[in-house]
Amino acid sequence: MGRNLDSASITIKTRLTALLIPCLIGGYLVITSTVNVFPDIPVYDVKRVFQYVLLPVVFLLTLSSSSVRLAFADQVSNVPKLVGLGIVLFLLLGITSAVVNSESHRGLLYSLVDVSTFGLLMVLAIIVAACREQAGQNFDRMVISFLTVMALAVGFQELMGFWAVRSVGGVYNFDLALIHFSFPRMYNHLQTWTIPILAALPFVFSRNRLAAVICIIALGLHWYILLVTGARGSIVSLLTAFMIVSFFSPIARKAIIRWQFAGFILGIMLYAGFYAISAMDKDRLLPGSQSATASEQSAEEFNPAIVNSKEQTRLNSFYDRSVGRPMLHTSGRTGLWKSAIGHTKENPFLGIGPMNFDCKGPKGRLGSPHNFAFQILSEWGIPALIILVSLGFFMLWFLFQGLKSSGDEESGVQALKILLITSILAACVHLMVSSLLLTPASQVAAALIGGWFLGISAQLQQKPNSRLAMGLLCSAALCGLMLLPFGYHEMVKMPVYREQLPAVEQGRPRLWQLGKTCSNKIELQ
Repeated sequence: MGRNLDSASITIKTRLTALLIPCLIGGYLVITSTVNVFPDIPVYDVKRVFQYVLLPVVFLLTLSSSSVRLAFADQVSNVPKLVGLGIVLFLLLGITSAVVNSESHRGLLYSLVDVSTFGLLMVLAIIVAACREQAGQNFDRMVISFLTVMALAVGFQELMGFWAVRSVGGVYNFDLALIHFSFPRMYNHLQTWTIPILAALPFVFSRNRLAAVICIIALGLHWYILLVTGARGSIVSLLTAFMIVSFFSPIARKAIIRWQFAGFILGIMLYAGFYAISAMDKDRLLPGSQSATASEQSAEEFNPAIVNSKEQTRLNSFYDRSVGRPMLHTSGRTGLWKSAIGHTKENPFLGIGPMNFDCKGPKGRLGSPHNFAFQILSEWGIPALIILVSLGFFMLWFLFQGLKSSGDEESGVQALKILLITSILAACVHLMVSSLLLTPASQVAAALIGGWFLGISAQLQQKPNSRLAMGLLCSAALCGLMLLPFGYHEMVKMPVYREQLPAVEQGRPRLWQLGKTCSNKIELQ
């Protein structure tokens, strides 16, 4: 539970700060997932800009509270020295790769933003752990409430979307889902983090009957969304994580999995009901999508506009564009992985530079290799990958130690700890087949879930190094503040980028993440 500070030293301001920070993070996830704040700005860019605002605000709030700073110093000192050294070396390799591979000042800037974002998210996770140390179970209730509100709001929006499209004679499908995300997969990434945590609602609120009902509804809506979007990566990752924790944890077998099972059944019932309605509208029960080859389906996923009139009926089908689509293929990911290995050969030690896969990857398939290990390998180099894998093995060891030490007690804290582990394990699996850590909302969720787990499980015994913690916080705050003018400049110039760069895949380029390094070749007026 962490070191208990003297109650007299924990002021009302401190308690408010420790709860305000998770409130801001939870509010970010709720607002950016459910509201079109700036209709004239693409939703992805809005998420990124809000992230640029969120980070420095959280850092400055931490600096303003002496007790939260002390808790932050506790958490920093509790990080094993080898792990801290590995993280520092990992980030230094990223910076070095950015400098060596830069072809212009603007290209270097984008690469450094990529590296610095990883570092800032790590600091954010430690701050979240510090807030959990300070606020205790009030922190748990705050965060789970925000995640539940997000799940319910997004879920009901999707149900309303189905009826709205049907009322005008259309067919609701993958292309119309999750309008507050530039691509449904981006919300599926977020779901990988949040679905396990939603099952903690009955435990955090002392097995309240209303909390149990809300939990099942929220889970049901989210499993429905996974089915209607055919999110193979999220579904496989979640099921794998639940099987792992069920094997190691009696708590998971006895108490936690049953909530997920109930939500999964509700999600199937919702999906089956809407499928029946869609089937009646189409006057047919058996769709024809399974006749499509994997290569045809892969091309359609990345270029949904390239569809001839003969195929239009199939693409508009509710079933055909969800779990009915061909599942036993990689959607072209193997080609991306081969390309990543090829780029590694250009510079095995430092890679081709952070984010440069955007420009040097296969034509028309901008982005990442859809595998985090291959992304680091190709962009940062072999030494960075070795460090990453080493840190990953330590993290997995730490997680499995948490599973083994959880005991049989079905308390709220124990159950929550198991679910946090489940969320992180699911994300680790998903990282091998997607760009899970590149989207803004998923990045913020990663810092929230990771920090939450650290705060709930760390046994603080080290003497805090206040100077190191203060230096880290000040550096993070300064770096975060520097992102503000960068984000503003990018938003102002985005119309120019979109005019001069190829418009592929949902109107890319997007702010910073995709296609931005290619703008080295743009001559701005």
